[in-house]
Amino acid sequence: LATAALADTTVAPRAVDRGVGPIAATPMLAETERADTPLANFYQAMVLTTPAGLTRGQLDRILTALLDRHGMLRARLSRTGSGWALDVPATGTDHAPAVTEGPLGPDDVDAATTRAAAELAPEDGVMLRAVWQDEPGGTGRLLLVVHHLVIDGVSWRILGEDLARAWADVAANREVALDDVPTSFRTWSHAIAATSFAAETPFWNDVLTTPDPDLGDRPLDPAVDIASTVVTQRISLPDEVSAALLGAVPAAFHGGVNDVLLTALALALSRWRADRGRSAGTAALLNVEGHGRENELVSADLDLSRTVGWFTSIYPVRVDPGALAWSDVLAAGPELATAAKAVKEQLRAVPSRGIGYGVLRYLDPTRPLPGAAPQILFNY
Repeated sequence: LATAALADTTVAPRAVDRGVGPIAATPMLAETERADTPLANFYQAMVLTTPAGLTRGQLDRILTALLDRHGMLRARLSRTGSGWALDVPATGTDHAPAVTEGPLGPDDVDAATTRAAAELAPEDGVMLRAVWQDEPGGTGRLLLVVHHLVIDGVSWRILGEDLARAWADVAANREVALDDVPTSFRTWSHAIAATSFAAETPFWNDVLTTPDPDLGDRPLDPAVDIASTVVTQRISLPDEVSAALLGAVPAAFHGGVNDVLLTALALALSRWRADRGRSAGTAALLNVEGHGRENELVSADLDLSRTVGWFTSIYPVRVDPGALAWSDVLAAGPELATAAKAVKEQLRAVPSRGIGYGVLRYLDPTRPLPGAAPQILFNY
């Protein structure tokens, strides 16, 4: 420790990465474009608590500072002959977000979200809309609706921290001074597009040979099986089951909750298919969604801890818990423990935590990966 403390750790100052300019295609953006995903009503939203005493003028200052700091929130979409592209304009332009004032009670949020989402206009650089419910003398509520092209789940944590920091500055009558972003999304987009994952091609080709029999009575039909026909099933677990799932069980395997959940899913899927005469072995082909912020796998110089954008990675995995009698599964005996350990090792074998798959499939024209996407997408 003493030697390290005495070492010269002076770091040369780096130029501020504003992220201004064209965004290179990333695997997630390229997949969205190739699938011709409708970009209307394509958003994420969150309701936050605002501090007591916040004024409309202060809120405008805070949100403007947020857009100044995070370029993707003011990105502009342009149509090209073959699809579309994103570009981040410089600050200093008129990009203050429009704030609508209105009720955000439990019965109002859905309607307010729908109205705000309809006002998003990526072609005009309108990637964010806000609705504020002021409560004189008390805390208010702020609904933020952001186009999904420029945000993911991790980004919300960054925005929440910056909003709190901006409020502290405003409340103290200081200029809002948010920390710089070490690596912009633009820098990341060009870095990952230039990274080669060619050595992983045999691995992904092998995974994609896993049989994936139709889940239903017919293949999915893109003309019929669309967002408006989706049915959602919501299941709640008792506290004691959730506690074991998130704590004791993965700890016993020195693994994570994904290892346990994917073991259970693969076993249930194998039995379900077998009961319907569609069994193709015990292995399941699944798409797994990850956060995709694997900066150290691309370059040691990248730091995505404060980068707002859509980094999500989606990649196929073959999960094979082996053939178990259903009684062994329900009894949660040694056979089930062996299955969970096998699945854990299969997931650890995925190279580059999955980010190379999207680069090879969508960004590398010399190594197109064959096969249709798996029918099941798993996201924890």
